[in-house]
Amino acid sequence: LRPKTRYATVIGSYGWGGKAVDTVAGMLDRLKVELLEPVYIRGYPKEADFAALDRLADEIKKKHEEAGIITS
Repeated sequence: LRPKTRYATVIGSYGWGGKAVDTVAGMLDRLKVELLEPVYIRGYPKEADFAALDRLADEIKKKHEEAGIITS
């Protein structure tokens, strides 16, 4: 496969055993994409978890703007 994906990330829960996120992130390395900081959530999401997701969304938006995929 040769996906046109340039960026990837993983959002995971420690309820998945904690290793699932690392496993998926390892598979993404093979795609030669820039891996953005994963977000790990332990238990029921807290305010800090939602803030981390907001930061990730902002980073994804910024990367797409820089690549000319979207405009502000």
